[in-house]
Amino acid sequence: MAKSDLRLLVEPSYYQSQQKLLGEMYIWYLGIDIPYFEELKKEFMTLKVFNEFALNIGLQYRYRITENLNTYILGSVGPMYSGVRTERLAKGFAFSDILALGVSYKLKRILWDLRLSLRHNSNLNLSHPNAGHNSTCFGAGIAYQLQ
Repeated sequence: MAKSDLRLLVEPSYYQSQQKLLGEMYIWYLGIDIPYFEELKKEFMTLKVFNEFALNIGLQYRYRITENLNTYILGSVGPMYSGVRTERLAKGFAFSDILALGVSYKLKRILWDLRLSLRHNSNLNLSHPNAGHNSTCFGAGIAYQLQ
């Protein structure tokens, strides 16, 4: 059995995000017209809960520590759709970039997985605004091997 391997990752994802602008001066920083300031302040300083759908494709490098214990690093990028406009990112099409570190442990036919991820969303300046969102995620998963 090889000590390490490289795997192709195809990862459809659903995220539910929360966002609220904390400082109104960021609106001025964006260079948005002053007549709309109060309207934008009200919109952006209200807590928003919204959905994001992404399809990331990337690579995962796994390193075997013992027969059952593996660590890995993964990087992926893919298109996504965000359901709400924020002061940092336009509603609609964008990209999701992920960098993650993880560990997995196999016990008989069950695989336990823990992962720490960093994620960045932006839209390549295809629409305004495009400052993007950064987030961290701690994930845990269980998989059952059929054979």
